[in-house]
Amino acid sequence: MIEALKVYSDRSIKEQTHFYFNKLTPEGVEVKEVTDDLSFLFETLSLPFQKLEQTVLGIS
Repeated sequence: MIEALKVYSDRSIKEQTHFYFNKLTPEGVEVKEVTDDLSFLFETLSLPFQKLEQTVLGIS
């Protein structure tokens, strides 16, 4: 989904698009802009996706 939004943004509204990563901390919510480097976002979200995929496919 994020990759699709990035592609769409690059083609038509790049200057108005910003990507953010929100993280819950003991102090509250930490907001980090990741527009210039989405690799952090993809890396962070890949583990939960892998766990979901393993659960759905029944892989331990």
